[in-house]
Amino acid sequence: MAIAIAGSEIRTTDLLAAKAELKRQQESKKLKIEDKVLSLLLDYEAANRKRDLLTFQLETLE
Repeated sequence: MAIAIAGSEIRTTDLLAAKAELKRQQESKKLKIEDKVLSLLLDYEAANRKRDLLTFQLETLE
């Protein structure tokens, strides 16, 4: 009986550790996605500013 309880406790500990690791991996991936989205947004805004500047320069040449 004691062996079964000890085995169950070890299994519970293993499952809790696996759950914590999955949560850590999920948070890591979430942060990477957030960083990528921010980078894409900044690139998009920079491209729009460049387009606006070029449009203005073309208009002033006419």
